Amino acid sequence: MNDNRITRMGTEKMLPLIISFSLPSIISMTAMALYNVVDTIFVGRLGTEAIAGLTLIMPLQMFVLAFGLLIGVGAASYIARNLGAGQHGQANHTFSSAVFMGLILSAFITLLGISQLKPLLEIIGKNSRAIPQAYNYGFVIVFGIPVMMFNLILSQCARAEGNPNIAMNSQLTGTLLNIALDPLFIFTLKMGIRGAAVATVIANTIALFILLLYFMGPKSHLKFISKQMCPTRKILKESGKAGIPSFTRHIAASFVITLTNSLLAAYGVFALAVMGINNRLIMMFFMPIIGTGQGFMPIAGYNYGAKNLVRVKEAFRTTVKLVTVICTLGWVLIQLYPEFFIKIFSSDPRVISEGIPSLRMINALLPLVGFQIIGAVTYQAIGKGLAGFILSIARQVIVFLPVVLIFKVLFGLKGIFLAFPAADLGASLLTAIWLRHTFKQFDSKKPLK
Repeated sequence: MNDNRITRMGTEKMLPLIISFSLPSIISMTAMALYNVVDTIFVGRLGTEAIAGLTLIMPLQMFVLAFGLLIGVGAASYIARNLGAGQHGQANHTFSSAVFMGLILSAFITLLGISQLKPLLEIIGKNSRAIPQAYNYGFVIVFGIPVMMFNLILSQCARAEGNPNIAMNSQLTGTLLNIALDPLFIFTLKMGIRGAAVATVIANTIALFILLLYFMGPKSHLKFISKQMCPTRKILKESGKAGIPSFTRHIAASFVITLTNSLLAAYGVFALAVMGINNRLIMMFFMPIIGTGQGFMPIAGYNYGAKNLVRVKEAFRTTVKLVTVICTLGWVLIQLYPEFFIKIFSSDPRVISEGIPSLRMINALLPLVGFQIIGAVTYQAIGKGLAGFILSIARQVIVFLPVVLIFKVLFGLKGIFLAFPAADLGASLLTAIWLRHTFKQFDSKKPLK
């Protein structure tokens, strides 16, 4: 077993270390975002209702992502801390338990999705003309839920043991294959929006196969052992503290997107299409931020496990600088060229005219988002559940939810879009206050609560 891959998290110079750990994750997550962008570009050729259909189905995808991250991020954090403390047996038990829990949970969610998809879309869409398109796409995606979840879980575990490259290779392969299959199934085979979903499931299956080959091979530190499938109370507690923030953030996102879509549906399919375009576009900047956070998390977790708190702070500050650069670049491009980006997805005159000011409003405070996300990830990395939980829902629930309901009454459709920068500002302030208190405890060597 090559331990250098693990021990360098505690010794290597921070900026190169963060970049080396984050770059594969950034490439992987950017590839995922690129798939969503290209997928929407192809689907957009089917009309505005098709783009609106993708927007309606997005809460389901966020729901699946939430449970995948609950297990994956939780296990990865605890694995990294165990490796930092030299407890390799406990790390392996955690991995085996994560695989077992993923199998049970994904099967349950798949069955739930098959039975409840149509009623859910009817509640969200409020008789929108986009519901049939959303159902045609979503019903196929439901059958790929186990594959999606295990891609998330195994990718996170690979990063935790210091090998983010395998996660990158898996995601990149799946994305390129998805992009190649989209036009074949959508246009050549004349399957329409259903063809986009079939391409997604096939591509995700190939990506999962790559991860499975890695974990079954000799290069992985972690092995699945059937006798260690059942998690101990300690594993559930420690994994839960780290995984629940990601879970709550994405469940909250699913709920908020559902609510937002319901509010937007009252204004017509063009409003749903504008939000769908924004969601796909902003993923090109959000996913690299999340990828950087995934590279940062095992480093922070390892050094916290090794009681090197100075290095944890250094990792945080370096990571925040990197993600702020990404956010600022996205902000500049969206503010200067909104029409260009909208026309990539749609030629509908109303979508273009309404989308230009809307994109600028929604992303007015985008440079703050990276700091807030990495702040929440920090508490996941060190296993501090309460802070991670609160900060993970700060933007989506604590601030956005009441603001969007108030602003919608006061300003109508414009108010829905203005609620996003208000949430960015409020969540960032809360994160800054919490981190200041935590880093003071680091300096005083007092135990964190």
